[in-house]
Amino acid sequence: MSSLSRTRYSSGGSNSGNSVVIVRPSLMATCSGALVKIALVLFNLVLLCIGVFLTYTGYSIFDSNDEAWDAVIQTNFKTGSIVLMCFGALIALIAAIGAFGACLESSGLLDVYGYIIFFLVIAEIVLFYYSFKYKDELTTNLETGIKKAIQRYPKDAKLAYGLQLIQKFFRCCGFEGPNDYDSSDLPASCCDQMSQVSVQNPTASCPRNQLRFDHGCKHSPFIEKTLGSVTYAAYALVLIQLIVILMACCLSRDLRAIN
Repeated sequence: MSSLSRTRYSSGGSNSGNSVVIVRPSLMATCSGALVKIALVLFNLVLLCIGVFLTYTGYSIFDSNDEAWDAVIQTNFKTGSIVLMCFGALIALIAAIGAFGACLESSGLLDVYGYIIFFLVIAEIVLFYYSFKYKDELTTNLETGIKKAIQRYPKDAKLAYGLQLIQKFFRCCGFEGPNDYDSSDLPASCCDQMSQVSVQNPTASCPRNQLRFDHGCKHSPFIEKTLGSVTYAAYALVLIQLIVILMACCLSRDLRAIN
């Protein structure tokens, strides 16, 4: 693309023969415009890679059959994988609109991109609001469900295997603590002995004197750290999206001024 645009107009009548050439800089001739364009392209390329990765991950889950997880709950994750693929495709589409809008210097595409990001920010803010508003209710329901699951632990093989996986992942034992289990032995995951657990032997246990994780999943440092990180990441995501909206609007405005 040429760095300059020229406009010719006559200073007199149609037959005067006198004309003036106005030379105006294009978007890439200005440092700020070039930096905004490059930043938008790079940001959306990263976003495009994330979208493709999520789509591929969803497809991989959809195309696989993990009998270990099938034993935990009666599903093969087809629905979740389809949702993940659709979400990844949506992100890739939005990123493509933003990247092409910036590369082609199309104010129309940039406007569409800006509006999409704006509505996404609104949806995220609404989601954050309701998640905080009903946080206690969700926690109570989760606590009730896990405690019921612990009570049914010895009688339900699929449920037992699921609890073992959860306690292994979050490095915890029970919901409040190991005393949630009334038996003399504890699930093997409480002693960090998941090698003994399998689909065929989901209720593998260990003596209490070998307890490795003495805190419940409710107070798991891993969960508290993860939730804190997710919260800060959510704030950062909204801030980044607002900056991207501002950049897209400024780029679109500059393109209209040039054209």
